[in-house]
Amino acid sequence: MDSKLKNGDHARDARGLSIPLDADGLLIQNAMIRLMVKKGSFPLNRELGSLLWRLPRDTAGANALVSGYVQEALGPLRGVQVDGASCAYAGDRLTVRVSLTLRESKKTVELGVAL
Repeated sequence: MDSKLKNGDHARDARGLSIPLDADGLLIQNAMIRLMVKKGSFPLNRELGSLLWRLPRDTAGANALVSGYVQEALGPLRGVQVDGASCAYAGDRLTVRVSLTLRESKKTVELGVAL
């Protein structure tokens, strides 16, 4: 069983122990990693990551591309189906919302993207 990550390190409980993830939690964590990493930036696997950081700075243009970028990033992840994606700007911050199906359950994840 894998451990929950937080800010690039293992998340710890009140006793200082790593927090384990269930199957859905692991799929969500892996999806978030694939979405947050800039594609091509991880030397051990240049295919890992997404192109979300390339989204244009206008909401209409970004929304036209976001679903394709999310599909490409999460395509190799078994057990995850992308149902939809959208994005919005608030000042200099881009927020991406992704609707997923994990086996039988539906989840929505939200992430901030640095441009």
